Amino acid sequence: CWICWLSLSRSQNVWKRSAHEPETAPRSSYEARTDLDMSPSLKILKTREYSRCIYISAKPKPPVNTSGVARSPSAPHRTLHYPEDLFTLEQRRHGWVLLHIAALIYTFFALVIVCEEFLIPSLGILTEKLSVSADLSAVNFMAAGGFVPEFFMSLMGLFLSSARVGVGVVVGSGFFNVLAVMGACAAFSHDTLSLTWWPLCRDVMFYTCDVLILLVVLMDDIITWRESLSLLMGCVVYVTFIKHNKVLEETVKVHLQKHDNITKVLAIDEPEKTRESESSEEEEEDEDEEESGSSDGDDSDFSGDEEESSDDDEEEDEGVSDVALSLKWPEEKHKQASYVLLLPITGCLWLTLPDPRRQTSRQYFVVTLMGSLLWIGLFSYVMLCLSHRVSETLGVSEELMSVSVLSAGVSLPNLITALLTAQKGSAETAVSNSMGINVFDITLGLPVSWLVSSAVSGGSVVSISSGGLFFMVLLFLLTLISAVVCVAALRWRMNKRFGGVMLMSYFIFLFLSVLLV
Repeated sequence: CWICWLSLSRSQNVWKRSAHEPETAPRSSYEARTDLDMSPSLKILKTREYSRCIYISAKPKPPVNTSGVARSPSAPHRTLHYPEDLFTLEQRRHGWVLLHIAALIYTFFALVIVCEEFLIPSLGILTEKLSVSADLSAVNFMAAGGFVPEFFMSLMGLFLSSARVGVGVVVGSGFFNVLAVMGACAAFSHDTLSLTWWPLCRDVMFYTCDVLILLVVLMDDIITWRESLSLLMGCVVYVTFIKHNKVLEETVKVHLQKHDNITKVLAIDEPEKTRESESSEEEEEDEDEEESGSSDGDDSDFSGDEEESSDDDEEEDEGVSDVALSLKWPEEKHKQASYVLLLPITGCLWLTLPDPRRQTSRQYFVVTLMGSLLWIGLFSYVMLCLSHRVSETLGVSEELMSVSVLSAGVSLPNLITALLTAQKGSAETAVSNSMGINVFDITLGLPVSWLVSSAVSGGSVVSISSGGLFFMVLLFLLTLISAVVCVAALRWRMNKRFGGVMLMSYFIFLFLSVLLV
């Protein structure tokens, strides 16, 4: 360490002496002494050390480039700028940064309202008009919840900050969708959630391949348009696979039935389901025999109650999915506070966007779709500006804010949708949506934003200093495989203990992100 310190100090002295370097090559010691004597701005002592020194032109080390592609001097640069803040840095450090944090959280909820109330219903009508199959329409819904906000975040991050922000948001949202979403669904559900091996293994297989491609792309710290197209082709392959999902699923299951060991591991939940169905049929037969001895009047009353309860359930289901956004004052007291807090957002959205769930506004779903995209872009810009001010005040990097805070904010709509879906008993849909969003983030969100940046900067490459992000992506790949192995070990079920472990793993990831990013 002492030798390194001595060499560094000597190199710094050489740099200082070469500040007024002459134009000619190295000269003799006598010429150097005469020049130093004639210079009025330099005051030195004539010693043997200075008489023997020579002038060396310092040249910076050339950047290491292993891809063979020349770096463009104009790639990529900031074309947008953060607006000036109302508070100075000192004022924010004395407590006014809390307003920025509160505004950032408020923008997260605004993003949730836009996605849940306007974007997803308009996409549902679009898939109906185009006569898209159920599998492809499900893919569109998955992309709506997580892909659109993260796409705008990565695109604006390229022009406002750097490419690391977009990659950080995608990596952080991947951790959030796998650990936090799956963990919350399992931890806050009333019963144990059952999964089917085929959708989970399908999405994890595609996601693993996409993560490996992303690792290869990030190795040389530059991204060319060919590498962006290679990631974009992964999206095409995934959508094509989803289109022929049923045929491929049957084909794979037929081949797997030839191997007894594999079928016992993958289809271990099928015997339990058949046993449950058989036991439920026996219970129904016993109940029918007992009810046959009762009076006809009781039967009529019981059937009437069943009809009323079924009607109520249908109305509740319809109310959850088809009720339009309303600005009426809620009668429940626990909803009044949230109504007042969210009224500025809901009021602006209600005035500017037609609700496609109303019959009178159903025909304007294209206007709703385009308007919701504009609102999401505006909210993404506000979130980037606020996170920049918070990171500047707290002294942390913007990449750390993108991996931890922004990724959780843009994935909040997916978390709420997954919790509501899991509570209804559709855990497979919730997990599949989370994995599908991750696939679209890597194969559609990142490459499209990189291609746009290359087109704006004249076809130049996108330079990105991966650094800790490379290890974060590698860590995420190991976490993803470990999570799937744990689910398979639990016989494709997720209980509350599993949910607690997943949530704790997400907090460990947040701690590691502070060290790596």
